[in-house]
Amino acid sequence: MKEQKKNEQSKIDLNNVFGDIIISQPIYDPRTKALILPAGTMIDKEKKYKLINRGITEIVIGDTKTTTEKQDEKNNEILNERLREKTIETLTKAQEEILHGGSGNMINVLENAKELTNHVLKNNSSGNDLTSYIYKKDVISHAERVSRYALNLARIYNNSRIKEAKAKLQSNMRVEKINEVVRNLQRELIDLDALSVAALFHDIGINCKEKRADLEKLKDKKATLKHLKSVYPSINDNIFNEYRDDFSSVYSYCLISDIVFPGEKKRKGFSSDVKRMIFYSNEGETSDKSPINVPNELLKQRIGYMYGAKVLHICDLYDKALTRAIDSKTPFEEIVASFGYYGKNGYVNNELEEDFMNNFPFYPEYTLVRLSNGQNAVVVGERTGHNFSCRPIVRLQGTNQLIDLAKKENNNITILYIIPNLKYYDNKEIFQNLVNDQIKALQNGSYYKSNTSKDKQMRKELYHKRGLRT
Repeated sequence: MKEQKKNEQSKIDLNNVFGDIIISQPIYDPRTKALILPAGTMIDKEKKYKLINRGITEIVIGDTKTTTEKQDEKNNEILNERLREKTIETLTKAQEEILHGGSGNMINVLENAKELTNHVLKNNSSGNDLTSYIYKKDVISHAERVSRYALNLARIYNNSRIKEAKAKLQSNMRVEKINEVVRNLQRELIDLDALSVAALFHDIGINCKEKRADLEKLKDKKATLKHLKSVYPSINDNIFNEYRDDFSSVYSYCLISDIVFPGEKKRKGFSSDVKRMIFYSNEGETSDKSPINVPNELLKQRIGYMYGAKVLHICDLYDKALTRAIDSKTPFEEIVASFGYYGKNGYVNNELEEDFMNNFPFYPEYTLVRLSNGQNAVVVGERTGHNFSCRPIVRLQGTNQLIDLAKKENNNITILYIIPNLKYYDNKEIFQNLVNDQIKALQNGSYYKSNTSKDKQMRKELYHKRGLRT
């Protein structure tokens, strides 16, 4: 017995389709029964007329997922949000402990980081809900998002190293050469558990920017500072007299370097990989682009902890750039251009920058956006890469009309900014302010709002749930 679909699929007449649309069932030739187009294909104007010429005038659209698949997605989303809240709560307490000279719940953070690693890798998810950038701009939320990006990018890097090693091992090799390949691979792979912890604490040093007292306290870590100054002369007393953004990773390192975990006999604190990833997480690819002047020989070595730091650097820059763009309603094309420049000019690792751009969608599915033509749309087809990451496939809100922003005829349409997802408005006052803003925009004729009976009913139910008048 087939599982029931959560939403009914519907047949529509091709002659009544204007614009692009995605089919939910395959199309077969009425005479030969040969497959013409598989489910999920987007029907554009050219395909539409070819189908009509073949005598095919009806297509099926709608939800293709079973009830079980939908429920699994919903359950996973709930678990993901709970894990996010748990991570933020645990990390907030941990950072407060560290800034006050304690280490009470570090073990909880390590366990949470391990859970986060397992969750991200299991679900193979590379994006974050963009709405979270609007009302979650704090350092802790930033660190939690960076950890998710970093784990996914590091997984891609590790897989490429493993693939390359396997290719070498398939050729005829002597035993000693095989052992060398295996040793090199172990040296090159990023420790994902260590990276998860490093990502959560990589930006703790930014607290010193707001509180001069926290910066002053770092001077008391005499043993740590003595060692750092002996290795990197650019780390001197001046950077502890006044906060400098390009030394934020040094501040973070100093704060966590001598942490001792209570109740741990063998393990006295954060691992050396965690500390190194944090320490080098602000460095470019060459000494002249390294705030602490790390030697070129070290920067170019393919070592797990060094590439973990490079991953952190890219993900940190991306998350901060995305936060600024969303906050100022600036098009994401500027981020794409900036990252291309960073990669080609050695400010970030070019290989990792390419991996990031080719695997991380700037506009995840279901993101609600404002288009330059004055309409709202929902992203239904993600895109990646330098050329197309800002040109996804969107569906106009309240309609079945699709627009592929990558097509030449749509070059004049761009995404201006994202529109908040209402699930984040748990605070009634914030939600009411949003509603008021939308009402004002409607009165000015600058906000598109669907008035179908279905959308009206949804708004009515949502307002009722939030305790607001319709």
